[in-house]
Amino acid sequence: MKGPLPLAATAPAKHSVFLAAPHLPAQVIGTATTVADVDWVAVLEDRGWDESATCDYADVKGTYSKELKVKRALKTVTIYDRRTGATVDAKELRAEGPCPEIAGTTQTDVAVEFKGKESFAPVLAWLNERIATN
Repeated sequence: MKGPLPLAATAPAKHSVFLAAPHLPAQVIGTATTVADVDWVAVLEDRGWDESATCDYADVKGTYSKELKVKRALKTVTIYDRRTGATVDAKELRAEGPCPEIAGTTQTDVAVEFKGKESFAPVLAWLNERIATN
């Protein structure tokens, strides 16, 4: 289906958002109890990598140390009005977390990705904040 979802023409009193995201179960955030009560749709998209950080690594004996480039995954969450298809808001998010463990001394970079439910907490927090402020 392309375009707005043909449901009720009037917006509910409080916003609710349907989140469609890879690696997360589909979910409704807000007070909606029926599909007609959902007025926003949020989509999470991959946007590449932020490669501006580094991590320092050393072996347990302290005889080896190395600085590796850290690639942190970037995602954009975009909220759309489900009646009009218009963009309500968007936010770019960067995967956060400690420097990952490395497998050996030949690596040139490491990656921090969105893995596990807890890594998506900033997405859910931002959506809840947007619902509360509108």
